[in-house]
Amino acid sequence: MENAFGILVWRFRVFSGPIELKPEIADKVKWASCSLHNWLRKTSPNTYIPPQAVDREDFNTGNVTPGEWWENVNNLQSVHNLGSNNYTRVAEEVRRSYAMYFTEGNSLPWQWMKVGITETDM
Repeated sequence: MENAFGILVWRFRVFSGPIELKPEIADKVKWASCSLHNWLRKTSPNTYIPPQAVDREDFNTGNVTPGEWWENVNNLQSVHNLGSNNYTRVAEEVRRSYAMYFTEGNSLPWQWMKVGITETDM
């Protein structure tokens, strides 16, 4: 998620702080930016976002190498206090479904090491 939002901020300045537009206009800006982003990714993949621009993860170790976009996005305004910190029941259900998926036979090779659980513990 950080990669997706970070790249949008890197490429579209409107996302570098609170969007001070009416919600319906802000939605149109968001959709237009995502559409333009997808089109540019498809038509100019090596110049719009070079491979080294995004975070890379080693799925065997879980180590993440930060992408270059981190160097180009700085001083983002905090917007965490602009709205409610409550999340919906739908979001809770999505979180539960991911948790169940990754703990019931679909784990990644490194995930149990990150929380300190060995094969003998399971």
